[in-house]
Amino acid sequence: MRDIIRSLREHGTAVFLNSHLLSEVEITCDRVAFIKHGEVVQSGSLRALMNGRMTVRVKVHNNLPVHALAGLSRWRDDVTLEDDMLSLHVATEDDAPAINRYLIDQGADVYSLQPYQATLEELFVEIVGTDGGL
Repeated sequence: MRDIIRSLREHGTAVFLNSHLLSEVEITCDRVAFIKHGEVVQSGSLRALMNGRMTVRVKVHNNLPVHALAGLSRWRDDVTLEDDMLSLHVATEDDAPAINRYLIDQGADVYSLQPYQATLEELFVEIVGTDGGL
C-alpha cells in the first residue's frame, strides 16, 4: 500500500489517508491535519509541524550549579531537572554538542546526552489531547 501511495504522490496525485495509525502516517505522508470534534485544529507539512519538537535529555550529577541551569535558557526556557535527568526542547539535534560543552564548562559531570525526536503520536496528544477529539 505504501508503494502505491508513494507512486501516486510522485506522479502528482494527492492521496488522502485517514488513519489512527500515526506511525504509518508518519512514514507515508508529507502533510498532516489534526481534527478535533470535526474541525481541523492544525495542519501543515509534517516537517514544519515536527520542527522544534526535539528534546535533549542529559544525565548529570547533582553538582549542576543553579546559574548553569539558568544559562540553558539560551536554547530554551522550558528546562527541567528531575533527580539526575535534565531535559530541554531544542530546535535541532545540532544544538546537542553546544549544550554538552556548556554543561561541562559549568562544571557538570555529564554521564549521557541523548537527542530525542518527538513522534507524530506525541504531537497529536499535544495538539488534540488525550480524548482524541471524539
